Amino acid sequence: MRRIAGICRLVRNLALEQRKVWGKRHKITAVNQCNELKALKADFPWIAEAPHHCLQQAIRDVDGAFNAFFKGTAGFPKFKKRGSRDGFRYPDPKQFRWQEDAIFLPKLGHVPWKMHRDVIDRAKTATVSMEGDWWFVSISVEQEVEEPTRSSGPAIGIDMGVATPIVLSDGQSLDLPKLCNRQRRRLKALGQSLSRKKKGSRNRERARRKLAHYQAHLARRRLDMAHRAAAIVARNYAHVAMEHLKLRNMTASAAGTVEEPGRNVRAKSGLNRVLLDVAPFQFRTVLQDKLERSGGTLTLVDPRNTSRTCSACGHVAAENRESQAVFSCVSCGHTAHADVNAAINIKNRAFGTGTGGPPGMACGSNRTGGRKQERSAISLAA
Repeated sequence: MRRIAGICRLVRNLALEQRKVWGKRHKITAVNQCNELKALKADFPWIAEAPHHCLQQAIRDVDGAFNAFFKGTAGFPKFKKRGSRDGFRYPDPKQFRWQEDAIFLPKLGHVPWKMHRDVIDRAKTATVSMEGDWWFVSISVEQEVEEPTRSSGPAIGIDMGVATPIVLSDGQSLDLPKLCNRQRRRLKALGQSLSRKKKGSRNRERARRKLAHYQAHLARRRLDMAHRAAAIVARNYAHVAMEHLKLRNMTASAAGTVEEPGRNVRAKSGLNRVLLDVAPFQFRTVLQDKLERSGGTLTLVDPRNTSRTCSACGHVAAENRESQAVFSCVSCGHTAHADVNAAINIKNRAFGTGTGGPPGMACGSNRTGGRKQERSAISLAA
């Protein structure tokens, strides 16, 4: 599987390089590049160890990435490196077949597996991917579902923070897992153990697998808790408002340069780790999916001054925020929990009720257009 994934990664990078170098002078299509696979195999016979359809799919993935780039919905395609989402895909359902205890895959034969759930309806593709040091097979199916009716339930605003990850505008709070000191020490120890091993040795491979296992465990736990929290919100509320947080900008390093070194680098580094543990974007993505399934909507708003605005009178001042947890308006004297006050402002700003700023833009409630509408909403809000 590693060999097949590596060959598919090589073909994908070759297809991307060909388009970058020659794409401006020649019209290069996925069909033309797929036709060149035969000549590539003649020059390098070991490429034939990978299934032909998987190699073609790797080229089509590059073509899809360029189409998304030209539409303005994604950045310019990047080269794929080893260890970054290793895997390959069988695009034809006639190629694979499965039973309860094994699945047949071309070039791999009957592979024993643990089937997590039954495959219903018509299978379309089978994607083999590596997570940590385990291999998974995800079978996508085509299923007809009824279009969810637009829900008319209650609305809620959500403020995401560090001390309390999820705070609702009605005063409730939901928790997401964060690394404790013991887990941080174990993660640090595993990383140090890997760095001290000789490259290419068996001990280094064992250390790498231990670190990959532990990181995959933490990632699964984070995703599981995001699903649990999102399910609670989607089950009780139909219209949800959140801030459009740009996590990449928020977690940028404060180190600076040699000429202009940054300040409070260690404190900013610790804050970045906590923000990445909470994973606001992952929670938002999971919540949007669940709301779309239930007929709800997710609205993104501009996050500016949501924590400094009084939800009672609308006065904006930095002095309103006495501390991390206490909000006290210097104009009207209104006091509240700082995160609850921010969540109320987010709700008001999204649905145009009361104070809090201009209304936000909804992300959409149908599964076919939800992501496209979300991108439109983000660009307008920015």
